Amino acid sequence: MSTQSPTQADPISTLLAMTDLLTPYAIRAAVSLDLPRLVAEGVRTPAALAEHCGADPRALASLAAYLARKGIFLETEEGLSLTPVGQLLLFEQSRIMLSTGGAADHLHRAWPGLTHAVRTGASGYEALFGHDFWSTLSGDPALSASFDRYMEHWGERWIPAAVTARDWRADGHIVDVGGGAGQFVGALLRANPTLEGSVVDLPAAAERARKAFADAGLASRAQVFEASFFDELPRHGDLYILAQVLHDWPDEAALAILRRCAAAAGPEGKVLIVERVMGQAPTADQLASDLFMLVLFGAKERTLAEFGDLASGAGLAVAGTHDIGFGLFAIELRPSARSAET
Repeated sequence: MSTQSPTQADPISTLLAMTDLLTPYAIRAAVSLDLPRLVAEGVRTPAALAEHCGADPRALASLAAYLARKGIFLETEEGLSLTPVGQLLLFEQSRIMLSTGGAADHLHRAWPGLTHAVRTGASGYEALFGHDFWSTLSGDPALSASFDRYMEHWGERWIPAAVTARDWRADGHIVDVGGGAGQFVGALLRANPTLEGSVVDLPAAAERARKAFADAGLASRAQVFEASFFDELPRHGDLYILAQVLHDWPDEAALAILRRCAAAAGPEGKVLIVERVMGQAPTADQLASDLFMLVLFGAKERTLAEFGDLASGAGLAVAGTHDIGFGLFAIELRPSARSAET
C-alpha cells in the first residue's frame, strides 16, 4: 500500500512540471499571435484563428489544443473560450511580459547562461551574446523602445506608492540619476508643486525626458542632463535618487556610481536608493530577482547591510528606510560623520 499522501504530487510529475519549457513558450506563442484577444472577441475555431493571424492551420490547432489541456483555453461545442487564467493574457502587462521579440523576452534569453554565471559570478548574458545588455539596447532602437515600455509599465505600479512613501516637500531640487524618460521625477513634481527636478541619463533617454516634461507642462521646473552616471554629475541638487540602478551593477561599478552621487550631493545633500532589499531569509521572489541580476549583469540584489557597506565606501551612511511596497524600499543616505569631518 502506498504511504504517499493523496495531496502529495508524484515526484516525477513534479520534476517534469518544474523543468517543462514547452508550456512557457506555448503561452508566449499564443500571446504573440494575439490568440487570447481573438478568442475573447469571438474568433472561436482554430481554423478561423489561423486565418486571422496568418498561421498554419494544423500547427495552430495543435497549439490551441495543448493550451486547452494546460488550462488556458476551454474547448466547447461552440469552439474555444478563455479560462480565468487565460483571461489574464488579455492585460497589457501580459503582452509586454510575454510577447516574443520584446524586451522582456530578450532579457529572459539570458537564462541559458545561468550555469556560467553561478560558476563564475559573471554575467551569463555576456557569455552568451558576447557583449553586455546595454550594448544590445544601444544598437537596436526597436528593442530599446520595447525596454522603455517594459520599465514604464513597471513604474506605473511602484512609482505612485513611492510618491506617498515619504515626505518629499523639503527636498528642494531632486536629481534622478539614470532616470530614463523622467517618469519618477514627473510624478514627484506633479504631487509636490514646490519641488524642482532633474533627470540625468544618456542622450536617447534624455530626449524622451525632455519631451515628457514638455508634454506634461513641467518644463519650467524640470531639467534634463545628458551624461552617464559614471561621469561627474550636476551639483545643484538637494537629493540624488538612484532608483533600481545599483542592482544592475557589480559592487565595484555600483560603488563608483554611488561615489558620483555623493560628490554631487556634497556635505549637506542626501542620496536616496530605491531598491529591493534581500531579507535574512529571502523569499522565492527575492532569490529569483537576485539570480536574474546575476545572469543578466553579474550583479545582485543586496541586503540592507550590503547597501550600508556600499554607502560607507562612498562616505555615506544609512539614515533611514521607507517601505514602498512591491518588494522595494527607499534607503536614505547622508554623509557619514567621518566623511563630514574630512
